[in-house]
Amino acid sequence: MPILHSKHGQYAEQIVIREFSEVIGLQENIASWKQLLSSNLINEKTVGVIHNLSNGKLKMDSHDLDELIFFLKNEPIIRKLKQAVISQSPSDIVLPMLAKHREQTLLIEPFSTMDAATRWIIHGY
Repeated sequence: MPILHSKHGQYAEQIVIREFSEVIGLQENIASWKQLLSSNLINEKTVGVIHNLSNGKLKMDSHDLDELIFFLKNEPIIRKLKQAVISQSPSDIVLPMLAKHREQTLLIEPFSTMDAATRWIIHGY
């Protein structure tokens, strides 16, 4: 599976981690979200999701991004989540930042470490 799901070690009820291991397009991304919903890995107790792109990449064009945004904002549980994107590469942050600016109701922020992403989701800084 190109995106592995797990619960955060310290904040298992509040944070889900999505580990990207390949180049991921729109269909794989949406399928991953649907799997999180159907397996109840994200639910009313979940505060945020960490998308770890350290070993993978997003490959989507502007149209794909619009479709992903539409999906995310129309899923009530997902819409309320803080979404932290971890990457060391500026090119991997472009799509998440475009999503943040195109749909300001989505709470998306880039980070370079798991600790910083976790602090933002749990404490807001």
